[in-house]
Amino acid sequence: MESNSKDSIAIFTSAKRGLAHYAMQQWPYLLEKTKPIYITFDREDVDNLVQSVIKSKNIKKLIDFSEQSSSILNIYNYCKKKKVKAALFQVSDRMRNNVLYFTSLIGILKTLHIKVGFILHEVLPYEVEFVGIDDLYLLYKLSDEFFVANENERYKLQSYFNRSKNYIHIIRHGVYSMFDKHRYDNVAAKKKLNISDKKMILFFGQIRAHKKLSLLIDAVNRLKKMRNDYILYIVSDLHLSSPKITQYLKEAKQKLGNRIRIVSRYLSSDNIELYFKAADVVVLPYERVVQSGVLFLAVGFKRPFIITKSFYEADAVLGKKIGYVSKDNTSEELAILVNNVLNNPNEAEKQSDKAFRYYSELNYWKQGADKIIYHLLKNPLKNE
Repeated sequence: MESNSKDSIAIFTSAKRGLAHYAMQQWPYLLEKTKPIYITFDREDVDNLVQSVIKSKNIKKLIDFSEQSSSILNIYNYCKKKKVKAALFQVSDRMRNNVLYFTSLIGILKTLHIKVGFILHEVLPYEVEFVGIDDLYLLYKLSDEFFVANENERYKLQSYFNRSKNYIHIIRHGVYSMFDKHRYDNVAAKKKLNISDKKMILFFGQIRAHKKLSLLIDAVNRLKKMRNDYILYIVSDLHLSSPKITQYLKEAKQKLGNRIRIVSRYLSSDNIELYFKAADVVVLPYERVVQSGVLFLAVGFKRPFIITKSFYEADAVLGKKIGYVSKDNTSEELAILVNNVLNNPNEAEKQSDKAFRYYSELNYWKQGADKIIYHLLKNPLKNE
């Protein structure tokens, strides 16, 4: 590719939530050297952030499971018209659960000599019982290049799916910097939520078993022996939650009473700032994790955070003193750690500022975009 030319790359991803947010943070760096095209789902509202970054006419809602043949043909014709050279898929549960559609789509795109790449936010889905390994093998077989979060994920692709290390590239999650509109500080956000006299503990994002929300709720219940000036906010639209989780939240509300508030609606990107700015600590008690957008929302908003040893970032967070790590991940330890953070706001804020500077200077979004461009557009197709 000549330095003064820009090849087209089609980005296949969601129109809202975490995958869309991830794509938008990468978008400016892809735009510097390519002509990116945004292809998303037909029956999905487009998030405000996506609309602010990309002109509406460049957002193509072409993925339609109800009209599979015509949808695939429409995407084929559009990519042919735009002379697309590469297709980058953010692999989600929806993609894994619709293997036939996406294998057919990728197969027909390859007749246009389009190089295919997968961003795998997790190689194996957390709820692996819902997706067969054979289906994943069929899907992953079609990608020319893979982009994963860390060395462990690279190993999974090699060992479970027999993919060569030469085609697996590590791109780290960057800081979410597009959400802070500077409309609130901590005082103003708390006033808006009518919690000016409270310390706010925030759990944000989808509730899944591996995220161990129950551990945090037990810790918050223990915290009442140490202080009485706190409130737990659980902010999740529950679209991936089971009836069991919904029932558990009702029981947690009964147990904690006015010490807990549950915001169970979808928040557009414009409304995320309020809750993070009000937070005195963001808690991520995850038992298993590949990478976390919630962590990098906390970093982006310069909010104190608590993670577990399961996080890839745990060693750096401890070593550089840029956040807090629950080493044993018990409710007893977590309660003590939350209390310590709330008791030392100046130190917590100092660590949050350091975390923001540290991860911002690494600029993982640019590093990731550069790897995607190189391996999908500059590096020729290889035979495995």
